[in-house]
Amino acid sequence: MFEKYRTRLRPPQGVVVTAFCAVIENELGIRLPTSSVRYNVYNRTIGVTAGGPQKTEIILNQKHILDLCRETLGDLGSPQQIV
Repeated sequence: MFEKYRTRLRPPQGVVVTAFCAVIENELGIRLPTSSVRYNVYNRTIGVTAGGPQKTEIILNQKHILDLCRETLGDLGSPQQIV
């Protein structure tokens, strides 16, 4: 039943930001506060305002992080780019 909603509906902005922060913490061990992450719903772009080394590590692992977000949120609601 939930799979139907996952493929048709877009998750709210807050859910995307929370899921992104959870993926970052699980994969890279970097704890990002949700206040340092912004999600643009129209472009499906995540903006990270973290420090230099943290942001560099996130950008270097961008493809893997976006794939994990896609698994969590579904194709329609997952971010496409990290800036």
